[in-house]
Amino acid sequence: MKFITSMVFSLVLSATASGKIIYTDIKPDSVVVQPFGSYFLDLDNDGNTEYGVWLISTGQGITILSIDSNEVLGAAVGANHSPHAFNFSDSIGPNQTIWSDNNNGHMLMSPFGLGVWNGAQDKYLGLRFYKNSKIYYGWARLDVDSLGNVFTVKDYAYEDVDGKGLKAGETMITSNMQISIPPDVFLFEQRGNTLQIRIINPNLPLDWKIILYSIEGRTMRSGTFTSEFYKLDIRNLNSGMYILEFQTREAALRRKLFIN
Repeated sequence: MKFITSMVFSLVLSATASGKIIYTDIKPDSVVVQPFGSYFLDLDNDGNTEYGVWLISTGQGITILSIDSNEVLGAAVGANHSPHAFNFSDSIGPNQTIWSDNNNGHMLMSPFGLGVWNGAQDKYLGLRFYKNSKIYYGWARLDVDSLGNVFTVKDYAYEDVDGKGLKAGETMITSNMQISIPPDVFLFEQRGNTLQIRIINPNLPLDWKIILYSIEGRTMRSGTFTSEFYKLDIRNLNSGMYILEFQTREAALRRKLFIN
């Protein structure tokens, strides 16, 4: 039997004019520890890093660096910039100040009193990044210990509409069906040459189309649910990373899978 490991899970809902939120859940959470641990944050998962989060040195604090003039929302503290620690549902967007692209680093916390992330649990960074002459707003959820030796990156998201803000922790919007679609709605099990998929949310429709892409974007397999259970033939596929997409008229969900 082959086993499938889910690396990240991206959620895309409602491709209407109102826009969509691209959500990535990190499973398991990424725990970064001393000495000199780091995490590179790629909000849109295109292979280009927008931010780097670093442990400076043992007991000296944690900083986030902007890459290519991307920005972090916070406040000026002398010559430094201190990112806000947002609560769930706080607004992040063009009406907030102060946005900073301080390439010398934004101090999340230090044992010397700089920064508001000391001991933070389930707090959110406000992020603004630039791509193809467009502006995108997003968030990342972190835990930070009080000593500056450990931080945890849990998940992140951004609004895929130029210049449109979102709320901290927002991962979904209501589709045209008037139901909220959570990230974990499918169960997967690979048995031999078959990927068995089951819909586990009883409120979802059964007309999902399934498309399996190579990591380069080439369509490898496709099919359509007619019940809550579907078997996808994966024989003759090479081991490696694939993208499994589920589509209805109102929503699309994507999952990265590694097939051994």
